[in-house]
Amino acid sequence: MELFFREASGDQDLQTPLWKMGTKGVFTQDLTADLVEKKVDIVIHSWKDLDLEGHPDTTIIGVLDRADQRDVLLWKKSSLSKYSPSVLKIHTSSPRREYNLRKFLSFSLPSRYTNSSLVFLPIRGNIQTRIRKWKESDSDGLVLAKAALDRLLSEDFFNSDELEYQEIRKFLKDSMDESVYQIFPLSLNPTAPGQGAIAAEVRTEDNWVLDRIRTLSKSEVVLAVEEERKILKRFGGGCHQKIGVSILQKAYGKILYQRGLSDSGEVLEVEEQFSEIFAPPADSVSKVYPVPGEAVKQKRTPLDSSNGLIFSEDGQNNKTIFPTELILKDWLVTRGNAFPNLSPALEHTGLIWTSGLKTWFQLAQRDIWVHGSLDALGEDELPKHSIFGKPLDFIKCTHVGSTEIASGLGRVLTYQTQAMEDHPDLSEKTHFFWMSASQFDKALSIFPQICNGFHACGPGITYSHIRKVLGESANLSIFIRYESWLASLGLEEFKGKKLETKQRRIRLNAGLRNLASSESLNSKKLIQPIFIVEGLKEKEKMDSLPGVFRDTESSVFKQVELDLKAGVTHFILFLIPELKSNSEIPKSFYERSISSLKKKFPESFLWIDTCMCSLTTHGHCGLLHPDGSIDNHTSVKHLSDIALVYAQSGADGIAPSDMMDGRIKSHRSILDLNGFSNIPILSYSTKFKSNFYGPFRAAADSAPAQGDRSSYQIDVRNREDAVLSSIRDKEEGADFLMVKPGMTSIDLIGPIREKTGLPTGVYQVSGEYASIHYLSQNGFCDFDSALSETWQIFSRAGASYLITYAARRGKEILS
Repeated sequence: MELFFREASGDQDLQTPLWKMGTKGVFTQDLTADLVEKKVDIVIHSWKDLDLEGHPDTTIIGVLDRADQRDVLLWKKSSLSKYSPSVLKIHTSSPRREYNLRKFLSFSLPSRYTNSSLVFLPIRGNIQTRIRKWKESDSDGLVLAKAALDRLLSEDFFNSDELEYQEIRKFLKDSMDESVYQIFPLSLNPTAPGQGAIAAEVRTEDNWVLDRIRTLSKSEVVLAVEEERKILKRFGGGCHQKIGVSILQKAYGKILYQRGLSDSGEVLEVEEQFSEIFAPPADSVSKVYPVPGEAVKQKRTPLDSSNGLIFSEDGQNNKTIFPTELILKDWLVTRGNAFPNLSPALEHTGLIWTSGLKTWFQLAQRDIWVHGSLDALGEDELPKHSIFGKPLDFIKCTHVGSTEIASGLGRVLTYQTQAMEDHPDLSEKTHFFWMSASQFDKALSIFPQICNGFHACGPGITYSHIRKVLGESANLSIFIRYESWLASLGLEEFKGKKLETKQRRIRLNAGLRNLASSESLNSKKLIQPIFIVEGLKEKEKMDSLPGVFRDTESSVFKQVELDLKAGVTHFILFLIPELKSNSEIPKSFYERSISSLKKKFPESFLWIDTCMCSLTTHGHCGLLHPDGSIDNHTSVKHLSDIALVYAQSGADGIAPSDMMDGRIKSHRSILDLNGFSNIPILSYSTKFKSNFYGPFRAAADSAPAQGDRSSYQIDVRNREDAVLSSIRDKEEGADFLMVKPGMTSIDLIGPIREKTGLPTGVYQVSGEYASIHYLSQNGFCDFDSALSETWQIFSRAGASYLITYAARRGKEILS
């Protein structure tokens, strides 16, 4: 056998981005020509490089096992020290990678980069050339196919000891030592069809060669790649496509991931699971557990690690593992709460893997670098033995009580759980989905009759445990997503709906359902502002805002009582501390104000405005750099800490009004991480810099001492920014959106609601309210009629709800 190495035209032109080359098969057509002309007998390709159309005189045969399909991001260690750089530069020549990663990286990278813009730069050449170009540039990241790195680092081939391959391995290992990395999950970053697979191209007439090559073929690989290529072919194919398609073949069935943007502008977000389901349709929702929002609420408390944590190797023999030993291990983190609570002085030197993407994003929001995820596919997906030439030593970070469940990993117990409510009655249920093995065990111990029901769970140790307990004949199905299981039940309530936590939050109670409903404006859709001033001796009337007061900590009880009797159900609290501070949170004041009101009036729904303008010495909505500019990164962290205090004090909802970039993502993460995933976020998502806020600033003691808020509030001239701001907040986790001021933003309500699909409301701000009051005082209009007119206009424009200073008179005015 003779081996020939030849560069194709695509390898020779290292300047032009692939998608601009204007032809398909730029890495293969020259080699195919040599084959057809009988200069060679076989051409070995990376299957992803092959033209989707094929060649009439040749046959393609997939050979060998498929390597890892995923992409990997290499990141310079020197870039880890950058905090809030204006730009992050990432090398890739793939439009597909750029399109999908632009969104993914905004969640996967540590929060130090939250405010940084991503710039993608083309790069060409073989793996060594691309890495060398990247290292010599000022760019931060480089995206590569993981299979390429794995193969070049491998020593498992017959001439691997040749000097050339030794030098390549040394160069790559040295480069990896200077980098950190993220391995991208296929669910959100599917790759080019055929990535990781090898194909042999043979002349169709050459039966002798074809017969021998076919003995190396793997049918499951061939079927997957051919289907991936057929899917991309529907959209035209070619390197310019922004579409990723990946298929995984698992013991429990096939999984298809498809994401990107077609040439026609169609957004593709497909995740399909094809596997056998061992359950008939459910008779009704009452037979299903859990329906969205029904699972038993748990309080999760981190354990102090200063004296060590319990480490269990096999579920029976426990020992103490001390922080100095723990930081040397690689960690599989099962949920955000499970991340070890160690001293900041200790630096973890191992890898961090997460069970799912939600945990990844939560850790990233805590400024933690995550290397990869099981992507909800179970512990079998964890890297084995080594990765990129480095040996692995994984342990699993999990909760007290989990050691009763068999696992191939040693476990360190980092938090404990406590049920916050009684277990619901499962005696009449027939269909079950289990989020964890311990959840299943608890339910079975209380309701043993459920063993004959129809059960489902994710792949991995939960499935293995339930199968072991129930036996091989039990009705047990695997679903990688809870939402997929719901859709399989055959119930109209769950058909065609994207049942995320966000949708569940806005359905949790009648008050939220009223705000989100599409019915005409009524008093249940009105939210009443309340100002509570710490240290105030007597209730103060606001002359510019008739019927509005600055309440003391005691007078507010009577006011809320009267408002509830008048039909108000939703309040938004503005808490004004006595002492200003740019660093301290007035925790006791916040706790007193919220918890006492909630305890006395449990039927009320308390939204808490989340901002710093009433707290800081300078009156700005965030913290400032020494030069007076906004310190967005520090502000977001401080605001999220405030939001957590509100939630812990009993707030029903959080209403961020500060307009810092990334605040919604940060708030959602810290709330979820601390067991408050059911608390909704009502975002001031489109808030303009406006002249209509004056009376409010007097009431809230929040006027800026110097400068204005034009660097973080939206310019009234910028319609595109106004709409995109709401879209961004939706993507970061907001449940309700808002425009402010109301009348000057009326043209945006409908477009925002249409583009986001979320309930979108209006804040009728103090200047608008005071203007109507001024007109009525001077005999130019009737106050109530004018208010009612503006409210109906907001409703006509598509507003789902309304914050107004006259909500307490809503029933009277609307009647």
